[in-house]
Amino acid sequence: MGSRNSSMGIGSQRSGGGFQLAGAVTAAILLTGLAVQHIRVGGTVQRHIDSVTGFSADILPPPIRIVEPGLAQNRDNLAELERQYRARLTRWTADDVNPRLAGKLRDLVAKEADAFWTEVNKVLLPALARSDMAIAQASEQKR
Repeated sequence: MGSRNSSMGIGSQRSGGGFQLAGAVTAAILLTGLAVQHIRVGGTVQRHIDSVTGFSADILPPPIRIVEPGLAQNRDNLAELERQYRARLTRWTADDVNPRLAGKLRDLVAKEADAFWTEVNKVLLPALARSDMAIAQASEQKR
């Protein structure tokens, strides 16, 4: 009888070990799946990289900076550049960008750019429409 109890103990140990092994393999598969989901194309890491890359591309002229408008050849070009600026500013201040970065963008870049576009729309373009070159030149000097 002693030998029969020993064999049942070995069988139940073997069965318990099999369940443990199956559980460990299942856990490894689940963790691998979660990791792949995190780093896959379109995953969390990819979205973060896209956000940072997009922001880096947008802070170069144009459209979020106001360098190119000084080179614009006509009112249509200016209107398109302002539209692009407003669209990118909205994206980078409303997106899930780092809040400090979005705050600096609003506080530093947007203030200067908004002042620029206000000057263009309220002073420069009306002066040019009236052919008032003195005011237009004074406005350009402010930029």
